[in-house]
Amino acid sequence: MPVTREFVESFYKAALAHESAQIARFLDDDVEWMLTGPVDVLSYCGRSKGKAAAIDMINRRHNVIKIKRFEFDEVLIAGDHVATLSWLVGTETKTGREVKFRCSHFMRFRDGKLLSLRAVRDTFRFVEQVLGHKLDLSAPVQEKAA
Repeated sequence: MPVTREFVESFYKAALAHESAQIARFLDDDVEWMLTGPVDVLSYCGRSKGKAAAIDMINRRHNVIKIKRFEFDEVLIAGDHVATLSWLVGTETKTGREVKFRCSHFMRFRDGKLLSLRAVRDTFRFVEQVLGHKLDLSAPVQEKAA
């Protein structure tokens, strides 16, 4: 099955539905999912392997932010590889505040199923929005004890 713009849009539509069954039909059983971000603040970030683990990450993300839409600047498709650059717009679940930040996805599909997703996001901007204030960059960084 060739990857087309319509197929990519269907994938994102399923992701926005927040229903595991809808997104699961797009995932390869061996999908690798990686979301960049500070796991201390955004607990759903990190790496996962396998369909169940990816769905778990999606569900944990939904507990932090309910994504309303992706505003795409670029969607590039080369064979079974897809790269997107977009603004992600959603609602922070605890406060109901709208959040908006940049996001890039790098995806690889196999036989019509997502095999790999790498998300690179402006987590600095997102964390400031989740916390509700700018981060103080002048404060000394505290290192964690080993």
